Amino acid sequence: MTARHVLPATLLLAGAGAAALPAAASAQATVATDRPCYVEQQPMAISGTGFTPGARLSVETEQLFSAGNADAGGGFVTTTETAPIVPTITPDKKTFTLVAKQDGVPVAQTQFQVANFAYSVTPSRARPTSKVRYRFSGWPTGRNVYVHVRRNGRTLGTTKLGKTQGACGELSKRARFMPVRRGRVPFGTYRYQFDLTPKYSSKTVPRMTGQVSIVRTFR
Repeated sequence: MTARHVLPATLLLAGAGAAALPAAASAQATVATDRPCYVEQQPMAISGTGFTPGARLSVETEQLFSAGNADAGGGFVTTTETAPIVPTITPDKKTFTLVAKQDGVPVAQTQFQVANFAYSVTPSRARPTSKVRYRFSGWPTGRNVYVHVRRNGRTLGTTKLGKTQGACGELSKRARFMPVRRGRVPFGTYRYQFDLTPKYSSKTVPRMTGQVSIVRTFR
């Protein structure tokens, strides 16, 4: 298996003392995750039902593996896993297929998604008044994203960019490159903070920050 890293763990079993019993794979077996979408490295809870009591079980997907024995009721749960990494620096999500095996035989599967907590501005160079595309992923869903523009320790203004959509908390919005000023924008460096609150605070969680420089160009 090729992966950036593997996170081994042990299934937490209600009947940890039960002996493994050789048995055929159950047609009733199911496996599930506690969320449809995670932010990378976010804690996960994985559970299963319908397995043969005491059978040797494993659950695995890219960057994730855990093994143990089914409890006396044919179930299991593990809360020691974390979501895989999405190998991009721009907003993105990836679908993973989680496979549950009983005595080495695949018997159930489910899918979940993982998003990175990221933003992008396209194009990254533009006039202050030009429209650019702001994209986000990994926010809580159904929440408004705000951008606070600051310079020299002062907040120059705040703009609501829009509401996140879907299980992975995504947003795509066209807005001004300098989204809170009108007319001439002084040259200099500005700090952007993206968060979920209409009032700026340096302690707000979650938040993303970036820096923009407005410079004079000569033709």
